[in-house]
Amino acid sequence: MTYKIKTILVKRFRSLFDIALTIDTNVNTISICGGNNTGKTNILRAINLFFHPEKYEPKEDKPFHKVVSGGGSTSTSPEIIIGFVDSNSSDIYTIARKFDSHDLVETTGKKNTDILSEEEVIKFLKQIKLFYIESINVSFPQLINSAIEDVYEGKYSNTRLSGAKKQVKDSYSEYLSSLQEILQELSSELTSLFSIYNQEWKVDFRYEGSLSKFVDLISDDVKVHINDGSNLSIEGKGSGLQRLAYILLNYFVARQISSQSSIIFMVDEPDVYLHHGLQKKLKDNLLDISQNHQVFLTTHSPVFIDTYNLKNVFLLDILREEVQYKRKPNEVFYKLNTTLVSMNQIDGINKIRNYLGLDELDANNLSPCNFLVEGEADKIYI
Repeated sequence: MTYKIKTILVKRFRSLFDIALTIDTNVNTISICGGNNTGKTNILRAINLFFHPEKYEPKEDKPFHKVVSGGGSTSTSPEIIIGFVDSNSSDIYTIARKFDSHDLVETTGKKNTDILSEEEVIKFLKQIKLFYIESINVSFPQLINSAIEDVYEGKYSNTRLSGAKKQVKDSYSEYLSSLQEILQELSSELTSLFSIYNQEWKVDFRYEGSLSKFVDLISDDVKVHINDGSNLSIEGKGSGLQRLAYILLNYFVARQISSQSSIIFMVDEPDVYLHHGLQKKLKDNLLDISQNHQVFLTTHSPVFIDTYNLKNVFLLDILREEVQYKRKPNEVFYKLNTTLVSMNQIDGINKIRNYLGLDELDANNLSPCNFLVEGEADKIYI
């Protein structure tokens, strides 16, 4: 079965004071647009926090203002409610997570109208694998560890490595002797993927650890190398190549496990550091995942915006409310609130065009006019 996000309601999380998104689950690509600092990334952060409440950072995640209600004011804390649909049975799962000033305090859920226990909710969420690729703060060791565990763990499912910690430690030497073979296989498959972008790019992994290390430290000792003649690890490459490599490695892991789990693949600004040609190639990889799983994107690029029918295209704006809030002495500020811009077919295209800075004569002009073509040859010709 495949689970997809149908609705998202976020309250009191960063700039998301009260925002709701309803998603067409027949279209698996969701594009979130808007100017800088309008809260696009906060949508993805909220979804990530929903799946990983242990990452809650109250100082960052709570709004700075207070909500005035009735005769008094109350401090604010995030609440995230996500509705999922089972694409096979059409069952609806509605799960809410509430936080306080320090931690997650409540998880509740329903399957259709039936109440789920917290254990049932957690069991349900474990069936969904979330990939969240930030525009900054990437971690290659963590990603390599995920690739080894998620993709190749099956190779050792019948060995002593699947036993208790003592058995793992006893088998560590055997594991290391086989690790290079696994990395070679991974390198070969990834080189084929990277060659689509540049024939000269070859991927290889080099293990730099020792037998004194324990198994959970392997990923810290494996370095990603893309051989373009400079013999530098990925950290020594340009920002564009680092960014592309990180997205493609996540894509590779997601594709390998796509038949085992429901996947939600989120990329914050896939267009960052990439020129137009590489963006188009990357879009093909993301469309590959979206054949069966949802892909959430925040973007400033028309490459990743479906302007044909605007389904699952969300345009955000930020409102600066003319109400001052004061939390500390000499610290006065205005409430900034992310809002969803209402769009219809024609008006939506005009708003997207203005957002992208396109004029009527722009080569990439988004037009409400459609061309009907017959066959791929006509499509290519047009």
